[in-house]
Amino acid sequence: MANGATFFDLPREIRDIIYDLAFADLDIPKHSNIHAERAVYTSTSAPLLYVHTQITEELQCLIYKEHKIVIPIQELSQYIKGEKTIDTNTDHVSHQRRLGTKCIAVELIQTQDVYETDTSADEKPSSPIVDEGFWDDKGKECAKMITEALLNLKSSFPNVESVDIVLWDMDKAYFRVRDWKGPITALQSGWEGLRVFIDLYVFQYYDENAGDGGYNYIQGWDRQYKKQKDVHFTATNLEWEEPTKNDEQYHGQVMNPAAWELLEDEDPPSDSDFEGKLYLYSTTVRPMYITCLTN
Repeated sequence: MANGATFFDLPREIRDIIYDLAFADLDIPKHSNIHAERAVYTSTSAPLLYVHTQITEELQCLIYKEHKIVIPIQELSQYIKGEKTIDTNTDHVSHQRRLGTKCIAVELIQTQDVYETDTSADEKPSSPIVDEGFWDDKGKECAKMITEALLNLKSSFPNVESVDIVLWDMDKAYFRVRDWKGPITALQSGWEGLRVFIDLYVFQYYDENAGDGGYNYIQGWDRQYKKQKDVHFTATNLEWEEPTKNDEQYHGQVMNPAAWELLEDEDPPSDSDFEGKLYLYSTTVRPMYITCLTN
């Protein structure tokens, strides 16, 4: 480097290589809660960001390039019933965080039963009654609410290229593909070029009617989004372990929905061969901001 030259006289491509090397061993979160006001880094985790304003600006672009903004929806029914609202206000989100983010994720879960609301003037029953038909009536409303909230964020995150819809199925809500088909189509129509990734997590899923000539819950999702451009579906079957609140993670296997079609052949595979086709690879996942623990 010539006398008097500085680090900033290097081409930006060279500086980025140096930044990548400097950040290789740093523990910078890959996602952040949309409601968090703080940056994803601190002076302890990323001291280089506090050396020079230009370095800070250039490094923030790299940090948020792979960053994911997450909208956690805990107890989904409360949002559908109007007891809670999805907050899409981004005034507190930094300019670089909004400008650099390429992916928005919405993480959904229902861990509790939904109970009927007594609207009569009569005395309330001694014990609450589970509303068995709630999701039959509200499933599409739920999907529409989520996709409209995502569309509200379009102007705040101009460089977003993809959306992750993360569905944690605890057998307390029905995530039916027919409820989501229209809203996802509307989301992509309103957000040109957007790719949608749907991650469905089930616990100890088993199709007791496998091979009956129909198709199951997982196959329904898979078949729908094999047809739809820029929509990608993945299902993961998780083991149920009671994790601690401070270390909530699950082990499981990513599924191949097409494997069930093998059971409809004249010579269906053995159980071991079938499982070898059904499960693609093992994985360990951790909820981003919701909790899977029941009360």
